[in-house]
Amino acid sequence: MRTTTGGYLIDSTTVDLDLARFDSLVREAQRVSAEAAYPLLLDALSIATGPLLTDELSSVWAEEERRRHAAVVTNTRVYASALAAATGRTGESIFWANQALLDDPLNEAAWTAVILGFEKDGQLAEGLREFARYRSVLDRELGCAPSATLREAHSRMLIATANSHSDLSDAVTALLVLNKQLSRITNGSVRPLEASDDSYARAAVRAAQQVLSSFLRRVNEAA
Repeated sequence: MRTTTGGYLIDSTTVDLDLARFDSLVREAQRVSAEAAYPLLLDALSIATGPLLTDELSSVWAEEERRRHAAVVTNTRVYASALAAATGRTGESIFWANQALLDDPLNEAAWTAVILGFEKDGQLAEGLREFARYRSVLDRELGCAPSATLREAHSRMLIATANSHSDLSDAVTALLVLNKQLSRITNGSVRPLEASDDSYARAAVRAAQQVLSSFLRRVNEAA
């Protein structure tokens, strides 16, 4: 790289110009159907495995460009995940979303693709495990909870997991009732039974507590 009037000029003998090919493929993918776009993104991602600029370029400018390109690659992986899901390639959708999470562990779109992908694929235990991981990461890093979309998916997977076991199904339903009440607490300052004057809600909470107590008692007796 050498300086020129108004900026820098990259020497094509020292810089990997696959960047231009990568950008071209991504732009082309944005202009065509999902079926046609997906293989274009695979081609783009196949050449995005190395650093944007060679190690010889260690300037602040070069480092900023590397970071910018890394973010573009992460977004392209999320895009590939979405296209894979849209074209029925659930396993590939999960793969590309996980690749994006290696770069950006807080990427909401990637976590959503992983969790919904496992649900769609019938891998409920994996979906529940990934939801728990995401909830832990969000709580630790940002102090917040997963989106409503993912909380609803979590509830569906819990219910589906419990459907083949009547006792477990009742316990899961009770947990969901209690969770709904707990979600109404603001900053932990209001107790669940004080969160509402609605007598039906209070009765539902009492019934849920009884179901859970009965379930846990039977589990302990069987142990």
